[in-house]
Amino acid sequence: MEVILYAIFLGLIPAIIANSKGRSFALWWLYGTLIFIVALVHSILIRKDNHVIEKRLASDGLVKCPFCAEMIKHEAIKCKHCASDLPKAQLHASNHPTDFDVTALTIRKKEGYLINDDEVKKFVEYLLKKSSEQCDIDVEFKDEINSVRAALPSEVHESFDRRIKYWQSALIN
Repeated sequence: MEVILYAIFLGLIPAIIANSKGRSFALWWLYGTLIFIVALVHSILIRKDNHVIEKRLASDGLVKCPFCAEMIKHEAIKCKHCASDLPKAQLHASNHPTDFDVTALTIRKKEGYLINDDEVKKFVEYLLKKSSEQCDIDVEFKDEINSVRAALPSEVHESFDRRIKYWQSALIN
């Protein structure tokens, strides 16, 4: 009887280790209870399941940094991993006033960012579809454009504004 209790207790060790790496606690507890030594070594040698770990962190309220893709607190104003100043507006579509994915508007380069012209075109098309008539989207959607602009790195603000005006005139005419 005591052996079974020890086995049940020792099965917790590989289960805890495997669970911290994104694996099922219950399955690893059973595995550890039945074959402790093998399960312990196996749990130490397995790799982390980053996808599962990211899902757990996201359910705890963390989001990915738009610059380095590390998980950070939703309220953060500066990333603790890459030290980037985070945009005032959140870049995730679910937290953004529009249904548009703002993160796609920039392309990360070694020295900074570039505007993704195709995505700016899609953004202007999106605004034109929301518009009641073919009007000046700079006026009708000023708040939305400004919130998207604020979410972008400051080095691309002018380029973003130029591309908005270009695509508006190109798509209306």
